Amino acid sequence: MILQWYKSYEVNSTIWLISSFLLFISFVLFLIASKKEELESRSRVYIGYGLFTLCFGLTRFLFIFADFTGDLHDNIMVLGYLMAILGILAVVFILETYLLKTKRILTIITSILFILILVAVMGVASRDDALMMIYILIPAAIIATVITFIYFIINSSGHSRKKAIGALIGILLMFFGHLMDSNLFNAIFPGLPEIICPIVLIIGVIFFTTSQLYNRSK
Repeated sequence: MILQWYKSYEVNSTIWLISSFLLFISFVLFLIASKKEELESRSRVYIGYGLFTLCFGLTRFLFIFADFTGDLHDNIMVLGYLMAILGILAVVFILETYLLKTKRILTIITSILFILILVAVMGVASRDDALMMIYILIPAAIIATVITFIYFIINSSGHSRKKAIGALIGILLMFFGHLMDSNLFNAIFPGLPEIICPIVLIIGVIFFTTSQLYNRSK
């Protein structure tokens, strides 16, 4: 009976929904922190992190909603992927602007990825080509995010490095939880309980949020 319980669609959907609400709560917490923060650069970073969790929460919510939309399923899924790209773009832009102070090369790359997907889903490409482009470009955007954090970790020290490591671990857990829900991952690991996917994402959200908001320097 326990096996049937954690494999049931209702339970998995409920936990995914909980993960979405936790992401929305994270957005609110980052927004509140940005209002209270006196240092402008750190306030902007909180806003960027908040936009990331907001977009990622919308992504997961749209994925759940897509199951109830019939013929609009693929369109809603694509919209969810676009929200994910926007969230990634927000993080990369904020990091490159206020922490790394680079020439925003990764921001430009991520923006191009978003535009390519947007153009593809507007009818320029076929449905299959658009989905294939999404499956290729989303990982590319994730890699850009990871590279940004690793670069900052290498070039920072002390408390800033500690928080960046916490953010990277949290984001990787969120990405991994999302990846585990893909058809490709299920094909490679067919026996993996689906309930693990949202749980990993939830752990990532909690780790990401607490490592940034409750690990502040004195």
